Amino acid sequence: MSHQSIAVLRKKQLLILNSFMIILLIIIAAISFAGFKLFYLNLAAIFFLFINILFKTYPKYNWLHRLFPSLREIEEHEEKVLGTQYLAEKKAAYVGQILVLIMIMINTMIIPRDVVLKWPVSGIMVLVIAVMAVALNILQILHARKVDKAGGSEQLEGYTKRNLALQMVVGISAGFILLTIIITYLMLNTQW
Repeated sequence: MSHQSIAVLRKKQLLILNSFMIILLIIIAAISFAGFKLFYLNLAAIFFLFINILFKTYPKYNWLHRLFPSLREIEEHEEKVLGTQYLAEKKAAYVGQILVLIMIMINTMIIPRDVVLKWPVSGIMVLVIAVMAVALNILQILHARKVDKAGGSEQLEGYTKRNLALQMVVGISAGFILLTIIITYLMLNTQW
């Protein structure tokens, strides 16, 4: 694959990633204006994460690859360049999604079911997701540069571990901040 075609595929990948983030921000904003309960947002997140994990378990049914064939081409390119590290990266992403699923399930059990997602909390959620989107873009661009400029897996020795550690720190920090903000808001505005 030529550098030019890889660059085009990477731009498509960023466009798809940002489109999903924008859709997520719009959904959260719409839910906050409509006054939906936070419980239902958590259930929707659990459902979509579960479906995504299921599709990762059975890749031939991956709807993202069918909808966006360029993502499959990028994955094949990364698999070729990363070699054995590719499987480690995929397993870590899989485990990360399972951990996020568990965290959302715990969040659903902790927060009372009658909590309505309103402006202060939803505004903070939108802000945290926007910051996460910027961080994801930066991480994705750095990852693409590193992988695309490497000649083979021997030049990327140890890269996957460092990359996964950075992603976990960013993800856990964002999740902890968001959960702390929501719980603090609930404690200040509800009677126990």
